[in-house]
Amino acid sequence: MQIAVGIAERCCVSFWAVCCTLFEIFRHDLGCVRLDFGQPFSLKEYAKNKKFCLQHGGRPVEELLLPAVLGKRSEIVDCEKTPWWIQNCVSNLDAPDEDRCLVGSLSQHILTTAVSCCAIMPTALLSCLLLYRHKQGVFLPRLMKDFSWLLEEVLFRNFDVGFSGRLQDIVLHTLSLLRDCVMLCCASPNDLFVFPKNSREAMIDLALYSRPVLSVFICEAVGACAVNSVLMEMKDCAMNPEFDFDVVISEEELNRKIFQLFHLLPYDILLLTPCHISYCFCWDAVDKLVQVGILTMEEFDHARHACDTKRTRISEELLWKPTDDFMDSDSDYDDDLHKRLFKLSSSSSSPDYYYFLCSLLRPVLKAYAEAATFLLDFNGPVKELAYIEDLYQYLLRKTSETAFYECATRTLATSAVQTFKELGVFQECASSVFQLSSTFDSIENRRKLHHFIQQFII
Repeated sequence: MQIAVGIAERCCVSFWAVCCTLFEIFRHDLGCVRLDFGQPFSLKEYAKNKKFCLQHGGRPVEELLLPAVLGKRSEIVDCEKTPWWIQNCVSNLDAPDEDRCLVGSLSQHILTTAVSCCAIMPTALLSCLLLYRHKQGVFLPRLMKDFSWLLEEVLFRNFDVGFSGRLQDIVLHTLSLLRDCVMLCCASPNDLFVFPKNSREAMIDLALYSRPVLSVFICEAVGACAVNSVLMEMKDCAMNPEFDFDVVISEEELNRKIFQLFHLLPYDILLLTPCHISYCFCWDAVDKLVQVGILTMEEFDHARHACDTKRTRISEELLWKPTDDFMDSDSDYDDDLHKRLFKLSSSSSSPDYYYFLCSLLRPVLKAYAEAATFLLDFNGPVKELAYIEDLYQYLLRKTSETAFYECATRTLATSAVQTFKELGVFQECASSVFQLSSTFDSIENRRKLHHFIQQFII
């Protein structure tokens, strides 16, 4: 009996301790905790499946992208890029090639799964809107309207959000959390004007808060930047405030630009699983731009076209076939007859959405473009860590002039150097010491690299 009473007393004490802890949490308004239970994962089954291994079909980024950087007409190559950790980090492991490929691909898979399981918080949505849509400020009613729109877009893409409640309460509470990054001004008794602080610390914090939103829209953002590149090549209309909706974009050229940007961006930005092939990403990017209303497809007058039921590979032309032709054979297929053409949508919301998607990748691409400019005064050989630090200080100086503070981070400086190494800009002459390769020893080729990156920036 005494044992039973003792156990009961200890249970009551434990229960009371839990209640006190919960009471303290709610009393001090410490927020909430979200637990994510991912789907079961079998490493044994994953190891047996050899399709994840990109080493058998992968090619270096230098081989895939360098011709386009140097201004040569490059064909769409149906091949994956070899991840840099398989080439460098994982290659140092004393293990068979398949095991090293397994380690690299498993790391990529875990990173993608971890990001996809994270809920999007209101600070991410609000920071994204203030940084990429309302950098000059916005009234609270309009901010609430855009917050609701962005929330619906996130939920529509099957991402979780970590909040609930009334819209006004959520936005006001989020503004209180971002009080170090934003300024509030009472324009009238019933109106509140919100704008981000024009300081490096505030912009970098907003960029860090908004980073999860990029993973939601990464496919559309790459497609929008590719559209911008095509438009700049055609008539430089992407830099003008008014759109030229009569510009016709061919699917082949748009696919080429998407592939180029896809190979340029690192895996931690794209956040794709090893089994996600590049031509599927390209297909989805074009498809989603049509779905969200940025692009409209131009039909040929002499034939009615419908989406092909079989996804052919990019190298075999992702084109459409007539509705009465469902044969897999392409023996009687006319390439010129069935190419898709696109135009920018003339709807009122299309330009804003287009600029928003392009802006999501602007910090990364802007940092890469400034890093290419920094290359013009390269004096080597130089240690890698020292060069990253010099590049970071250069980004700080440049962004203070242009007010793009969100581009000046050590992470982006490191990412730019790593991307340039993959691209063949640098060659290693000693341990952690590199110099310019023979290709980019020419000032002209370094300028071409800057122009190549700049074409994707709006």
